[in-house]
Parts: sequence; structure tokens; C-alpha cells
Amino acid sequence: MTNETIKKVECSEIAHCLYQAMSRGSCRIIEESVTKPMKVWLIHKGKKVRQIIEEVMPGMKWLDWEPAITEPNGKIESIAAKFIEYLRTVQGDKVSTRMLKQALDLKKIPKSTFTAA
Repeated sequence: MTNETIKKVECSEIAHCLYQAMSRGSCRIIEESVTKPMKVWLIHKGKKVRQIIEEVMPGMKWLDWEPAITEPNGKIESIAAKFIEYLRTVQGDKVSTRMLKQALDLKKIPKSTFTAA
């Protein structure tokens, strides 16, 4: 099984669980052929989950979440901010991860932290 297939199945399962949870709210109550309105706060980083939910729940109104804190506050966020700052100064369109780690003195951070950033 490919990694892409696994990610598709995982995304589909997440969307299914979210759909099931939402379907237990006031939208399941129908009056005069119209469902009752309902507000749902879904916090998820993937856009594909949204696409799947829109297929089974057309007409949903989506609003983007505006974070209250815009400054990086965690290790991953602060490293990602360093990446962005550094990449804005680089000429060309390719930078190796080795070069990035060396330039930002990040050789000792765990691989998973670097990848997440």
C-alpha cells in the first residue's frame, strides 16, 4: 500500500468521524424540508477533509479561523519562522535541507521537529 493511499484513507476516516459528530447536532432536525441551522468549530490543518465534507454537506458556510496569537510560540513555529526569514534572503530556487540546517545552526534538533517545521 502506498503512502498516498494511506493518507487518503486517513483523511476519509477523519472526515467521516467529523460528519458523524456534526450529524448529531441541530442540523439533523428538519422543519418544512429545511435543516435547522448549526454552528460547528472544526479545527483541522488539512484542506482535503473540507472537500470531503462539502461533498456530503453541500451549502455549508466556511469561515477561516483567525488566531488570537500571531507570534510563533512553540519550538516548531519558531523554527519555521526562521526558515521563512532565511529563505527570503536566498538567491535561486533550491536549498538543500543540509544547507538550511547548517545556515541556521539546527544540526542538533530532532528530525521530526525539523520535518514538522
